Amino acid sequence: DPERVIAAFEAGLEVEALGWKGAQASAMKCRPETAAFMRNVVRRFAARGLVRASFFDVPEDPERIVQEFNKRLVNPGRFADRYAGNKFAQYLLDAHAAAPESFSDETAHHRIEEASLFIEACHSCYQRLGEELQTLVSSAR
Repeated sequence: DPERVIAAFEAGLEVEALGWKGAQASAMKCRPETAAFMRNVVRRFAARGLVRASFFDVPEDPERIVQEFNKRLVNPGRFADRYAGNKFAQYLLDAHAAAPESFSDETAHHRIEEASLFIEACHSCYQRLGEELQTLVSSAR
């Protein structure tokens, strides 16, 4: 569940900031660039999980993950949202193209929102892919 992933990550940021790292201002939450970087990692893992549905050996390389995400999901229209099209996919592509980037509190917050929406779109896509597979299996019987 993508909301649980984001909530767990954000809770982890809060817990880390409550300890000695927060007191020394070295917690990720105290550093918008670090927190944004980690959110991008979480976003890439979501994309990688989707790509793995059709390419089991997808490597860890972020560039390759994004290439395969484009090739297998975005370009053929499998990731597109019924109402938003590829808007949510573009969040990943833009963040990947901009990395590394500097973050103000405002831009970090913006990337957090985009990451949340992207992960929700991954979940929706994964459900659609599962339904497609069910249909194929049912029709093969």
